[in-house]
Amino acid sequence: MNSPTTAGPATNTESQSGPTLVRGLTLLDSVLLLVSGIIGSSIFLTAKDIAGPLPHPALFLLVWVLGGVISLCACAAFAELGSMFPDSGGQYVYLREAYGDLMAFLYGWMLFAVANGGTIAALSVASAAYMGQIVPLISQEHVIFAVAGIAFTRAHLVGLLLIVVLTFVNVVGLRWGALLQNVSTWAKFAAMAAFVVLGFAIGRGDWSHFSGRGAGGLTMGLSPAQLVSAMGIGLIAVFWAYDGWVYITWVAGEVREPRRSVPLAMVLGVLAVGVIYIAMNMTYVYALPLTEVAQHETIAHAAAAQLFSPQAAVWLSAMIAVSCFSAAATCTLSGACGSVLWCSGRPSLCTR
Repeated sequence: MNSPTTAGPATNTESQSGPTLVRGLTLLDSVLLLVSGIIGSSIFLTAKDIAGPLPHPALFLLVWVLGGVISLCACAAFAELGSMFPDSGGQYVYLREAYGDLMAFLYGWMLFAVANGGTIAALSVASAAYMGQIVPLISQEHVIFAVAGIAFTRAHLVGLLLIVVLTFVNVVGLRWGALLQNVSTWAKFAAMAAFVVLGFAIGRGDWSHFSGRGAGGLTMGLSPAQLVSAMGIGLIAVFWAYDGWVYITWVAGEVREPRRSVPLAMVLGVLAVGVIYIAMNMTYVYALPLTEVAQHETIAHAAAAQLFSPQAAVWLSAMIAVSCFSAAATCTLSGACGSVLWCSGRPSLCTR
């Protein structure tokens, strides 16, 4: 007896749904992307703005903890949104769902035309400028040409080449972009770890800097309202240093298991950044009393000179150059597909 058969048109789910983004970013990739996006140049510059209003070591370090906790609260809100809408685009997607296409369209074009591109340019030029401290041949002192009073230097040229390299690697494919970002991020971690460990192990610092003598006690002689105001001023610089954790939502469409990995990457990433920031700032305080920290714009340079020698500034420049390049790599990776989605609505352009 012949068994009945059911014939019907074959369905092709892939052809119906169309091209999609490749979900190739692992949880580790996501954490490294988030951490690298946060840690750029701010940790090497913000100590002065915090030590001024908060010259007591306990409060100086406490404000970094508070900034991390508040950032975690923001991450919790975005983690919920990321679980609800696990697609690339981040705030574009959330604004579109909440306020409609026009608000999302304007926000996306602002990021594409100004914020994201400007961030990549600034980080690339900063990386090139610090590289010029190591290799004088490419320093900002060498002007190639000047137009309308604006000088184009060799550092600018190197910055442009870095952008070309970052763009090319991300055009080649997602895994190559993630690999470049991961390698540069691990290099940044290694440099910072060496600075902290060697600073406490062999550096010429002083543990008495943590005592807070001369700061007028824990409240620094301020009224509660004045103390809250001082903490608020310090938090402005701290929030700038913690900025960047939102990058992971821009590439949620390329993350494996985004409903699980995106929220987890946010929490783990911000916690890792908080530990790194506190370790770096403890090294600064170990090297110099806060009254001196408040006088140095480039605190990492001053701390390295005190802990080791003035010649250590060369290696410090290398660490900052790598940090800025790593952040630019993260911004390029996370912003590329999100920008295309914002502007064209065609995910096929981002398919790897």
